[in-house]
Amino acid sequence: MRFLLILALSALTLASCGFQPVYSDRNTVAIAPDSDLPARTATVAAALNTVSVGNIPDKAGQDLRNMLLDQLYTPGAKGQTMYELTFSNIGERRRSLGIDKDASVTRSQLELATTMTLRERATGKALMSRNLRAVSSFNVLGSQFTTLVTRQDARQQALQELANNAVNALELYFVSQN
Repeated sequence: MRFLLILALSALTLASCGFQPVYSDRNTVAIAPDSDLPARTATVAAALNTVSVGNIPDKAGQDLRNMLLDQLYTPGAKGQTMYELTFSNIGERRRSLGIDKDASVTRSQLELATTMTLRERATGKALMSRNLRAVSSFNVLGSQFTTLVTRQDARQQALQELANNAVNALELYFVSQN
């Protein structure tokens, strides 16, 4: 009984403060039938469909842009672009983590950083700017090819984390505008 009372008071408190979940069951739009991404509210999905993602320099930038395009747009929905999303060059830093007695490196950390800016297309006014950072690590193995493959995989994981963080920031921005 006490649990139900606490649960009811919690619900009333959240409702009174204006809490509104980003991923609610009401008016949701599925990203894609086979997607692992959660469904979004119709308002947020419609707003994300109006964001144009600018080109990002280098191979890492192209990969990040493709990941963003996959996450932002609802299949079949075509909206007029009202916003432009731009990114600074993606900075990459590598550090040695695991060092053996013979001074050989056994594990490295890869850090990617960039800045995203959401602008209103009509006026060019910056609406939101966020610094994004992602960290991933990989094993340094005896074979140079194997180390290269693990480093590339770590870079892809870090880029995916950057894309997820960017989409989350956009979703929260559009939820706060409603």
